[in-house]
Amino acid sequence: MVADQETPGYLIPVPPETASFAALAPIEEAIVEQRRTLRSARATLAAFEGLYAEMHRQERPALTRLSGAAVISKALDAGVSGCRAEVRTAHPGGGRPAHVLEQSLPRDLGNLRRGIRQRTLYQHTVRSDRTTLAYIEQVTAEGAE
Repeated sequence: MVADQETPGYLIPVPPETASFAALAPIEEAIVEQRRTLRSARATLAAFEGLYAEMHRQERPALTRLSGAAVISKALDAGVSGCRAEVRTAHPGGGRPAHVLEQSLPRDLGNLRRGIRQRTLYQHTVRSDRTTLAYIEQVTAEGAE
């Protein structure tokens, strides 16, 4: 039903398709406008995708997996020698091999004497490993935790 333009207060029956077009046209126009706004916002934000990707291509990864004792040892030496404030480590499993402790003891004592704080977490199983306990006693005497 639509209002009769010639007779105020009267309604004229119309086909449902005509009535739905008149009733729904404003809603459809609003949807079209919202879609235009959405496309514009997406285009604006898409401009930042390239910039973001370029920035992250230049970054170094936060984590690097190292394999092999020699590679790991060199990476640790490089990292520890460049340390300026604190070294934090965690050692899974039991005691550490004697040759590893012999290599790291002079470096760790040197860092402690330079004022570098050292904090290390060991699992309780190291309590039964005399070599690791001897290392822990030496670095703890110099201030390690």
